[in-house]
Amino acid sequence: MPHPRLVRLCLVLLALTPLFVGAGTLFFPHAFYSDFPPGSRHWVDRLGPFNEHLLADFGGALLGQAALLLLAAWWLERRVVVAALVASMVQSTAHFAYHLTTTDAYSTSDNIASLLGLVFSVLLSAALLGYTATAAGSRPTAGSVAHSAPSQRSP
Repeated sequence: MPHPRLVRLCLVLLALTPLFVGAGTLFFPHAFYSDFPPGSRHWVDRLGPFNEHLLADFGGALLGQAALLLLAAWWLERRVVVAALVASMVQSTAHFAYHLTTTDAYSTSDNIASLLGLVFSVLLSAALLGYTATAAGSRPTAGSVAHSAPSQRSP
């Protein structure tokens, strides 16, 4: 994989938010609900009633996303990196799209902070996915064993 340090750094960077937000949400769901982001902003409690089950599921899903991104950063195997980036892009895009529908609940500064943070994950995932998929030397070649599909052998 070309520029492995850059790819690894970007994967770790993408993992930080789901790692910390996921852990906070899973282990301290009420604090996440009533005081996220930390301080006086209160973004989550403006969007509906507290639901511990939903928050635990969300926190667990974010931790799963972070684990996949960190494993991809550790192994740097192209297929794992691509899978991690697709998963990150799907989650980030869905989260961003949802928050585009809730802008009336927040001040302009809160909308800017929230949406910029969310779109950053979408764009970084997409850019790194494009780079990884098209970087010289990363595409499988004819006869490549490491990246080719398993052979269909007759018994």
